[in-house]
Amino acid sequence: AIADDKTWELTQAFLKANTQNPEPRRRTSSSAALSGVIRCGHCNSAMGPARSKRWGRVYHYYHCLRDSKRDVSICPVKQIPAGEIEELVCREVTPILKSPEVIAAVSRQTGIRPKEVGNMLGDSFWSELTPLEKQSLFRILVEHVTVTEDGAVIELRTENIKSIQEAYNDPQDT
Repeated sequence: AIADDKTWELTQAFLKANTQNPEPRRRTSSSAALSGVIRCGHCNSAMGPARSKRWGRVYHYYHCLRDSKRDVSICPVKQIPAGEIEELVCREVTPILKSPEVIAAVSRQTGIRPKEVGNMLGDSFWSELTPLEKQSLFRILVEHVTVTEDGAVIELRTENIKSIQEAYNDPQDT
C-alpha cells in the first residue's frame, strides 16, 4: 500500500465530506443577450458570457471561448465588455424595429394601434427589456455578431425581416 490505513481512511472521509453538496448547483440558461450569436473574428470561435468582480462591482463581458481554454492567451480579440457590444447591436437593430412594416405587422398581430406600437419602440425600449427578452429578439433578427480587433460586423437574419415585410404587404390578417 502507498498509504497506511489511518491516512487512507482520513483521506476518504475528507473526500466524502467535500463531495456532498446539500444543494447541487442548478444550471440556468444564460441571460447574456448575445449568447449564441456572438463570435470571435480572429478564430471564429463562439464568445461566451463571463463576469468578474472588482471593488464590489460586477463587470460583464464576452470572451473568446477557444482562447479561454489556452494556458497563454494569444487571441487579439480576447474579450469585449458586454454593455458596449449589446448597445452597438441595439443601435443597428432599432431602425428595423421602427420601420413602418414592422410596426404595422406588430400592430396587426397584437391589435395595438400602430402609433402605440411606435411609442413602445421609443428611446426607453431596450432599457425596459430583460436580458432574456433581448436575447429572444436578437436571435430573431441577428444571424451573427463577429467581433474583430477593429470593431464588429453584424449580420442580420434577412429571411426573418423579409417575412415581416411580407406580412405587412399581405392584405389578409395572418
